[in-house]
Amino acid sequence: MQATSRYNYYEILELTANAPQHEVTTAYERARSTYSGDNPAIYTIFSEQEARELLVVIEEAYQVLGNKILRNIYDQRLFVRPFFFERSDL
Repeated sequence: MQATSRYNYYEILELTANAPQHEVTTAYERARSTYSGDNPAIYTIFSEQEARELLVVIEEAYQVLGNKILRNIYDQRLFVRPFFFERSDL
């Protein structure tokens, strides 16, 4: 797993950050069925390669948000505010 991701996994799975664990599974299954190659309508929006790449991101999002420990780490990194020194603090 990468230290940081360029994606917001909550947005990928269309979840809020306080969504319970069972909603993560439901959202994953919904996204997987919507963007899978079994759904021919997906190819009117995305190329085959784009659809495969999107499925990889959906899988990655579920691996992180579906695991309580990884989700906690992800949340800490996602919602932490950067710390800045004021000039007077130096």
